[in-house]
Amino acid sequence: MQKFVIGLFLMSFMTCQSKKTMSQSASQAKIYGKWQLVSITEKNTGKKQDFSDKSFFATFTQDGRLQYNLDVNGCEGKFSLVGKGEIQMNATDFVCTQACCDTVRINYVAVKRYEIQGKTLKLFSENEILEMKAL
Repeated sequence: MQKFVIGLFLMSFMTCQSKKTMSQSASQAKIYGKWQLVSITEKNTGKKQDFSDKSFFATFTQDGRLQYNLDVNGCEGKFSLVGKGEIQMNATDFVCTQACCDTVRINYVAVKRYEIQGKTLKLFSENEILEMKAL
């Protein structure tokens, strides 16, 4: 009887752990795909730049790559999802073409946290919030 109770406990523990992992994986999977930049809001001032009529895109892939474009140049690098809503990027892991001079600075590398609600992705850095929509 004691072995049976221990077995039931272990099975329910494993099931809970499995559901937790599946839940985190499902929420993390929502970030994968192509997104269009809608706006950048400065946290200190609340000033919001609208980019909804521009063609600035970012693609997060399941193998941990981020590709994005600026006015002229394109960039690519690595990212890691390290916890629920947490993301890590390192500037040394990113490269950009240098064809000319971009008029917009989009600092994806500074992003530390993300939230997804429906088709909206918000990327949070210390100074900015980048709002994107799913394509």
